[in-house]
Amino acid sequence: PPPAPTPAPTPAPDAQANLLPNPGFESDPAADYETSGPGTFSWAADAFYDGAWSLKLVSNGNPVSRLLSKARSIAAVPGATYEAQAYLTASELAGQATLVLTFWTTDGQVSTKSAPLAGTGGWTPLSVTATAPANARYVGVEIRVNGAGTVWTDALRLVQV
Repeated sequence: PPPAPTPAPTPAPDAQANLLPNPGFESDPAADYETSGPGTFSWAADAFYDGAWSLKLVSNGNPVSRLLSKARSIAAVPGATYEAQAYLTASELAGQATLVLTFWTTDGQVSTKSAPLAGTGGWTPLSVTATAPANARYVGVEIRVNGAGTVWTDALRLVQV
């Protein structure tokens, strides 16, 4: 009898696939992202890095205002390394903006911050890398703005590396 055909191997999942929904805010971000703090958040077309939209945060100062991926919506792989990236631009930012990678664990939260962005300038890439704790359940990203000024965020990315 002729040999049986060899089945094609199942492709491995793309380890570099963006885990965040709507990362460029090209559709209404309210379904995929949450906000926290006194800042004014808006879906904006007045500045964008890629596509036609970004998320704009106007902060009057303290306390911290935050844009967060929906809490507990992205399962984490314990021991895996994750990288978060975003492009930010700011106008008259007296404080600073940071990109934060957070793991929700059975014991609480563990967060790692990027280098800060401050002042006024063009689109700047921020990135942060961290390894999920052994008891990690979920992973998420957030933009934290502390201080008065305006910050636009675009092209968010969260990947398992």
